[in-house]
Amino acid sequence: MSKTWNQPSQAALVKSLWPLYPGEDEATNTSQLRHRLNLLQTWFGDLTPTPKDLQDASILEIGCGQGDMTIPLAHFAGHVDAVDPAPLDYGSPFTLGQAQAQLSKHFGDKIRWIQQDPMDYIRSQKDSQSAPDVVVLANSIFYFASEGYLSSLLRELRAFGNGHNSGSLKLVVAEWGMRATNPAAEAHVLAAKAQAPNPLPDGNVRLVVTPEEIQRIAADGGWKLAKEHWIESPELDDGQWEVCLARETRRNGKEAPLLDEMERAVKKLEGKRVAAMDVWTAVFTI
Repeated sequence: MSKTWNQPSQAALVKSLWPLYPGEDEATNTSQLRHRLNLLQTWFGDLTPTPKDLQDASILEIGCGQGDMTIPLAHFAGHVDAVDPAPLDYGSPFTLGQAQAQLSKHFGDKIRWIQQDPMDYIRSQKDSQSAPDVVVLANSIFYFASEGYLSSLLRELRAFGNGHNSGSLKLVVAEWGMRATNPAAEAHVLAAKAQAPNPLPDGNVRLVVTPEEIQRIAADGGWKLAKEHWIESPELDDGQWEVCLARETRRNGKEAPLLDEMERAVKKLEGKRVAAMDVWTAVFTI
């Protein structure tokens, strides 16, 4: 289990990049940025100097959202194609369109924003002369409609990789691991489980899958697990956010006992903040 990367070199990088995040909440933005730098390190190794697999690399990021992961990817890599089907007016208090426009001012053509279903985009690139070196799924699987969609997407990516870069395509994944090493994160796990049966229209949870399930789906699609790693980032605000969102769900099915259990977990904290659950990371090859 790895904790946040706290090397001195990271402090300067965080100081220079956090203002690119939407809003002016330095504490929230820096914690989100540190977490994503930690993801990069678990996937690619020490970030000083820039890892060979990242330097000048072409990245396909699926589910980029407002660009939380896109920022460090664009800083280290050669180019990022950032794909997300969400409308540009999605998000609050800052929309996807506003956040992406801000990043474009800084990174220019290093980022290409693509508002399209990822599956449709991949299929549209079959005759393209270029291909990414790395595909990134960073906290985006929970947004997918179903396991079937994830399965089809990974199969399409494998076929695309085989046809374009001799099977050298890498797939890197980070997702909430549905486990809480820190007891204060148990409410986050329960909040995610409670939202899955009836996802909120503007929520962050549609598909809850465990690392074991992701590995099975990836293996069925022809991907080989090269390495996996767990990260603790309890300081992230996502646990708090998901508990608040879970309280908006309907209590008319199997989510009701989960919501009750979530509230008991929150009560045990006696006013302390809900921590974020553990994050599972993995690297897959063809």
